[in-house]
Parts: sequence; structure tokens; C-alpha cells
Amino acid sequence: MKDAISVLLDGLFDAAQGFEEIEKIAADLFTAGNLNSLQTSKSLYEKLVSRGKGRQSAVEAAKKGILSDDYETRNISRWLFNKLFEDKFGYKEAIEAITLGFLNEDIMISGSARELSEKLFAHGLGIDEGIQAACQGFLNPGLLVQNSARLLFEKLFNYGYGFNEATRMAGEALLTDNISIKMSGLSLHCKLLVAGKGIESAESAFEEVLKGTVKQLKSHVKQLCRYDLKT
Repeated sequence: MKDAISVLLDGLFDAAQGFEEIEKIAADLFTAGNLNSLQTSKSLYEKLVSRGKGRQSAVEAAKKGILSDDYETRNISRWLFNKLFEDKFGYKEAIEAITLGFLNEDIMISGSARELSEKLFAHGLGIDEGIQAACQGFLNPGLLVQNSARLLFEKLFNYGYGFNEATRMAGEALLTDNISIKMSGLSLHCKLLVAGKGIESAESAFEEVLKGTVKQLKSHVKQLCRYDLKT
């Protein structure tokens, strides 16, 4: 059985009245901090958007919510963006939001940004921002940011973007002294090879890695020999 508030809201929708007031209620409920309020807000926004109302309010809520540390808030925010995309609305705000989220050290937030980016990449939107973020984060010494950047490149590959930039970044990664960055570079080279890209660059990279490995082994052997001679 519906409560009195739900009945009142349904009555306003049926009468096509009070949309501004309903928008305010939906926005307040979205930030109330509990699941029931979020679900009610989602339902109100769905009804508003389906009537061509409340789009700006919905997109502002989704833009903030997609970067929330709360799972349900992020989930409903993605749903809101996808609902708005059906009306070709909210693309700009979504790009702005995911650009902030791509390299977030919270893996759930960065993952949420990548998931939303697929809808944009599929329409050729947010590509430059995605590539820029991937390049920016790939050589970051922080493992979480570095990993997010690599995964972002892989998302871009799915839609035919970022191959040249990834080839360049993978090559630069192998020139660093950071082991995790080197490994990310090798991993990215492998992904490029699977996609049939960067073959010459990968061959050169693997040769350099082998040379470096052999050099390290020789140095290690020499050190062992010196130790044996001393003892």
C-alpha cells in the first residue's frame, strides 16, 4: 500500500503539476544518505525525465554522485546518466565527471568512471579526455593510478582509439627504473599485439628488456664470482 506522500506525488504527476517542487524533493532525497531515499529519488527522476522535466537537476545529481564513495550512489548515478543519454542529454557533464574519476586512487570510483565511459566512447565522445587521462596516469609511480590508466587504454582499444598514444607510453614505460611501470609497459605492449598494433615497437621493446635482463644477470654473476674469490 502506498504512503500518503507517494499518493500525493503520483497525483501531481498525473495532473502535470508541481514539477519544480518534485525536482527539489528528488534532489534532496538523492543526497539524504540512505538507500530508501536514493531509490525514491531515482523513481522521481525517472518519471520527471520521461516527461521531459528535471533533466538539469538529474544531471547535476549524477555528476556529483558518480564520484561518490558510496556504491549505491555511484550505481544510481550511472543509471541516471544512461537514462539522460537516451534523450541525448548530459554528455558534457558525464565527460567532466569521468575525467575527474579516471585516475582516482579509489579503484571503485575509477572503475565506475571507466564503466560510464563505454557509453561515451561508443558514440565517439570523451575520447580526447580518456586518452589524456590514460597518458597522464600511465607513468605514475602509484600502482593504483598506473593500473587505472592501463585499464583505460584497454577500454579505448575496444572502440578503436588510443593505439598510437598507448604504443608511445608503453615504450616510455620500459625506459623507467620503476619495475611496476616496466611491467605495465610490457602488459600494454601485449594488448597492442593482440589488437594487431605496435608490432615493430613491441619487438624493439622486448629486445631492450631482454638486453637489460641479460645485463643484470651478468652483473649478478660477476658479483657472485667476486664473493667466491674473496671467500
